[in-house]
Amino acid sequence: MIDEIRTALSPLRGLPLWDAGRAATMLWLTLGGRVHAPTTRDPDRITGDYAVHLQCPWRISGRGGIVVGSADMYVPADPDLPEWEFDPERPGNAVADRELRGWIDRYAHRPLAVIGIEADRCGGFSLELSEGFAFEVFPDLSRTDPKYGEYWRVFQPARETRHFVMRGTGPRRD
Repeated sequence: MIDEIRTALSPLRGLPLWDAGRAATMLWLTLGGRVHAPTTRDPDRITGDYAVHLQCPWRISGRGGIVVGSADMYVPADPDLPEWEFDPERPGNAVADRELRGWIDRYAHRPLAVIGIEADRCGGFSLELSEGFAFEVFPDLSRTDPKYGEYWRVFQPARETRHFVMRGTGPRRD
């Protein structure tokens, strides 16, 4: 499995990471060149050569420790927001959104590049990034039942190619 993960992620080596965000609790990363990929809903859509979507724990670390992590999605960006008004599935509301956007924007003039790739036996991986950063993914669900869904996937959003999907039951191509 480790070799399959490394092979699936190998096209990311050398590519810039230039955008990130989330839909509900799923994090997405955009890497590579900018590609015009119109849809019916968004005829001006620009995406990257590659995308990584994550639905398991992740973190971005640097020389000083954790920059932002998946648990930050559950912390309101506004400390004065009443608890009942906070919705962690609404992008823009959480510390994760603020920190992730700030980190991406700091490197917008020269996006960080993937310079190394590691994989582990649990379906996780680490992308070593320039400037001493790492994007680390670590599935933490022991269930292997397919109904529990996927941990992460990598694909080319502007092309009709198969996705590499990591699930609790192991990797597969969709």
